[in-house]
Amino acid sequence: MPRVLFYIQRNLHLPFLKPIQEQICRLRPDYTTAFCAPPFIPPRNGLPGWGLEKEEVQRLSVKARFVRTVEEFQPDITVFADACTDVFNCGKRVFVGHGIISKGGFYTDNELVRRENLADLICVPGQWHKDILQKNVFSPIEVTGFIKSDRLFGPAACTRQDFCEQYQIPSAATIILYAPTFNAELSAIPCLGEQIALVCEPDRYLVIKLHTMTDVKLVELHRQLANTHPRIRYIEDIDVTPAMAAADILISDVSSVLVEFMALDRPVIAVNNPRQQEYEGYRPDDIEYRVRDACLQVSDIAGLLLAVDRSLCHPEALSAARRHYADTLCYGRDGRSAERAALAVLKLVEGGGAGDALCSRLGVIVEAGPTDTPASLGYDLGRLALAHPGVELEVIVRGMEPSPQLPLPMVRVWLSGAADLGTVLQAAAEHTTANFMVMLQTGLGLPHRLLQFLSHHFRWEPQLGLVRTLTQQDDYQQLVDLIYPEFGAVTPERAAVLFISTLMGRSVAMEYAAPGCCMFQRNDLSSLQIIQGEAGIPDAEQLRRAFARSNRPTLLALDLLVCAREPLIPDLSSLEQLTCRFAASTLDAEEANRLLALLVQFGCAADAALVWQQMSGSAVQTYQPLAAVWSGCAGPAVD
Repeated sequence: MPRVLFYIQRNLHLPFLKPIQEQICRLRPDYTTAFCAPPFIPPRNGLPGWGLEKEEVQRLSVKARFVRTVEEFQPDITVFADACTDVFNCGKRVFVGHGIISKGGFYTDNELVRRENLADLICVPGQWHKDILQKNVFSPIEVTGFIKSDRLFGPAACTRQDFCEQYQIPSAATIILYAPTFNAELSAIPCLGEQIALVCEPDRYLVIKLHTMTDVKLVELHRQLANTHPRIRYIEDIDVTPAMAAADILISDVSSVLVEFMALDRPVIAVNNPRQQEYEGYRPDDIEYRVRDACLQVSDIAGLLLAVDRSLCHPEALSAARRHYADTLCYGRDGRSAERAALAVLKLVEGGGAGDALCSRLGVIVEAGPTDTPASLGYDLGRLALAHPGVELEVIVRGMEPSPQLPLPMVRVWLSGAADLGTVLQAAAEHTTANFMVMLQTGLGLPHRLLQFLSHHFRWEPQLGLVRTLTQQDDYQQLVDLIYPEFGAVTPERAAVLFISTLMGRSVAMEYAAPGCCMFQRNDLSSLQIIQGEAGIPDAEQLRRAFARSNRPTLLALDLLVCAREPLIPDLSSLEQLTCRFAASTLDAEEANRLLALLVQFGCAADAALVWQQMSGSAVQTYQPLAAVWSGCAGPAVD
């Protein structure tokens, strides 16, 4: 049965991930779910915390298994409440976010947001979020609603009565919720300090809920306020939602709570920190600044006290603006957001998730080397298919004859190694229909969705002519040293992980097109001028020069590094091990591809055909991308 992991990078992610886990368990009780978190580090000195405290881990372990590493669980899919681009071996990725605003790194229009392309699915609170993400992100995006709002609306909504009873607040009292963020440049705390207690008139109670990443010294200061004032309550709970349900007014700053509270159509007071524009991610067009016309804005305690009085006298003021933002930023508001997110996850698990509509078909020109065999070519094409599930691959092979034992159905045409670049491009124009064309050497290991990521550069740079990945021949270590000087020398495989998780969407002008992996668009083939007689110059470099003559930019993608794959060595021991795993039904798709290639390499194409027949008839859906490679196996069996 499918295995779904919920990765909790910080405790503030819990109110978003736990409800989805509960819904998946309700909808698919036969699925296996688990939680995982990094080792706990408390927030201090302005740095955010990490992981979960021991007590929280124990509480979660009652609901589902808690694992210390992703690899321990081997998930088919992992759900994150943040980008978490440095977590790997996690199956397909789902990002659900943990707020409604941008803070310069989430729902905004900048290069940093391009990291979200690592997700196989993104669930967002409202249509506004989808619209802004689609400028940089091309993964499927589903508007499912704001998950925490399920505790404000619907049958399981929190009640004011329960909150007042828990915190010993008279039911008739006015409740003022103070929920500032933690960033020094954005937070209301430096503006108000301990004077926030002045809002506590005889009939008013102040409820303080600090961000979980607030510095521990400030946390202690506000706890002391609550300990010494009879009408101040300090909330230790991670989730602010029960306090929101009870509050009459919200005081906040540049926190997601500022927008979340608008869904209740109650007065919101926004504190503007004078250092706001010093924040690294400050962008006045982002959500958290655009919505401030639905708030009373203040900058000090005097303005705050006046705004509180005004809000209590005229709570209906700015109601139309609040409701407008609630409609565009908080879809549904019906108590079913977590259910919609869970259904989107299940659809992805079960193979029905939407793919990249603009890159659902790829033309691939494969340059076979002198040592390649039908088995090694099949192995490479199988790896290519597994790395790009849901993508139709239209393959042209240059440098190899078709094999009767392995006809490779995905190959449209075979060209001799003597065919020049003009002949290759003409064949591509005649035998493929895909817009994006790739020139690819054999023997390369391609990370999951690499070619789709490469195609994104054409959307970020509409005039782009040619883009290539980094290869091991490039000085990738220099780039590692620039980004992570503390790492020292790293393997190319490690560098590839670092680049894709840190540099998504980054590129520089291409000075030379080394062989390896490059991409161009089929629509440009008719206008390219290839100069004959450039003997000894790699095809990719000939293409770069042709685009340069047309004044079209060519780029080197810094986010993508292709490395040499593990060689396909005809090793009997490996063959026996893989055969045993196949017999025990424990073979994953990568191992299945290797087993089939080894069988063909040993001259056992008929046996490979029988193995594939059993694989294709099994319930293991992950084998299906291999059909275009191995379904044509034939030949004499060898005992």
